[in-house]
Amino acid sequence: MEGQMDVIEKLKKLIPHWQKHSFEHAENYKKWSLEAQSQGYTEVAAILNRLYAESMKLDGLFKAAEKEVQRIAKLPDQRSGHSAGILVTGDEREFED
Repeated sequence: MEGQMDVIEKLKKLIPHWQKHSFEHAENYKKWSLEAQSQGYTEVAAILNRLYAESMKLDGLFKAAEKEVQRIAKLPDQRSGHSAGILVTGDEREFED
């Protein structure tokens, strides 16, 4: 699969980034839910609080995605026969420099 490891390497950086920003957004939903509640906008507050709760559930999905990316990153590179610094050439194995 051409480009598979490039995608995995990028996702190793992107997923934690997305997770962090998702959490930051969720915290803002909670903050504004409390602000709306304090001003008497109970329905808006309830919706924002629900949005906060649903957003917090994403954390588990981010962790699952990160775990899967880490698992894939540990697999041998199927594109070129590389695996953990070993170059497979025919029947022999040589360490790469």
